[in-house]
Amino acid sequence: MELIYGQASKAGSLLKALAILLGVTLSAPAFSTPVLIDQTLGGQIKTHTTGDVWIEYLGSSAGYTNSLMLGNAVLFSNRNWWENSVDGTYVKGTGCSPFAASCEQHYKAYRGNRLYLGEWQTDEVLDFSLLALSRNVTAQDQANIYHTGAAEGNPDGVAHVFASTYWDAEWGGGQGIMYTDIGFEDIWGGGDEDYNDVIFRAYNTYDPLPVPEPGSIMLLLLGLTGIAYRHCRSTTA
Repeated sequence: MELIYGQASKAGSLLKALAILLGVTLSAPAFSTPVLIDQTLGGQIKTHTTGDVWIEYLGSSAGYTNSLMLGNAVLFSNRNWWENSVDGTYVKGTGCSPFAASCEQHYKAYRGNRLYLGEWQTDEVLDFSLLALSRNVTAQDQANIYHTGAAEGNPDGVAHVFASTYWDAEWGGGQGIMYTDIGFEDIWGGGDEDYNDVIFRAYNTYDPLPVPEPGSIMLLLLGLTGIAYRHCRSTTA
């Protein structure tokens, strides 16, 4: 499954990103939407603006049983599994009765399932994590949990997430929204590095852009000026 859903040139992505950061409005013919803003291995996910945040499950190609989490809450799972609070294990399957107080059942999610995460403030960090279960029965203290963000935040010292941030100017009748497609790798040490073991989309989020060098900013500003000049010439011709 591809993580990239929009198409944009590298230069176009950088110019669009700078335009958004500087509050500059670009003409519609200059970019198609959604436009790719940034891609990062080990991305840290933040809220873009104060407001609602929700996520959408995009799928999984994993052999392991995996769950997307935020804090201690299980959000999406690629297979059925349950928590046994009696012996402290995670068990694959549907062995937990809905009326049992000693366990909690988690069910498989399907592509397109959405969850509302509430209202957040601008630039709050969303520390998503992946619970990866490689055995039929896994002790809680032996389960691998990998986080969004840099490699040093994970127990194996490896980045386990690939993040792609997009800007969709046409969303909401022109209101626009920034969202991030996030893919996890579930194998200790990085595995096959396909980052498709749980894939989801987080709306009203972004993966922060690196701060450009001063010389790069000037070049990008010159590029924006050139686009505006060419657009003006084409509309007056």
